[in-house]
Amino acid sequence: KQWYQRRVRGETHLDADGRVHRVKELQDRIFSGGCDPALRREVWPFLLGVYPWDSTRLERAAILEDREALYKVTETQWRSITPDQMKRNALYRDREALVEKDVLRTDRKSDFYKGENNPNVSDMYEMLMTYCQHNFDLGYVQGMSDLISPLHTLYQGNKQHTFWSFV
Repeated sequence: KQWYQRRVRGETHLDADGRVHRVKELQDRIFSGGCDPALRREVWPFLLGVYPWDSTRLERAAILEDREALYKVTETQWRSITPDQMKRNALYRDREALVEKDVLRTDRKSDFYKGENNPNVSDMYEMLMTYCQHNFDLGYVQGMSDLISPLHTLYQGNKQHTFWSFV
């Protein structure tokens, strides 16, 4: 049986402080059998490197708090670019145009992204622009919207969880 079927919420792989133990066994089970969709929000942050495997629940809460603050600072940086600065920065303008084009055509048939003025579409744009600022050397590469979209859907609009899983 898969690890998550043996015991609800995978608690057999957590100690009293919330540290994951038997990591290799857990990773092997997920690799060979997948992960119950109901548990992805809990498991994917470990698989995607958001949390260290040996972190406690309290350490994970502190990590999220620190990352939320860093996200806000980084988002503020790109939002503070003035129109005059944008005129003089072709690289930034090109990245913004590419993000905008990709976001508008990513998963628009999905219920999560359907409709005009959908806030989830705006959030995806904001997260990708924040990523451009966070990793300025790489910036945005076409198709990143296709990678962030399922994470944003999984985390049901939580931008910080989505962003740090993407990064």
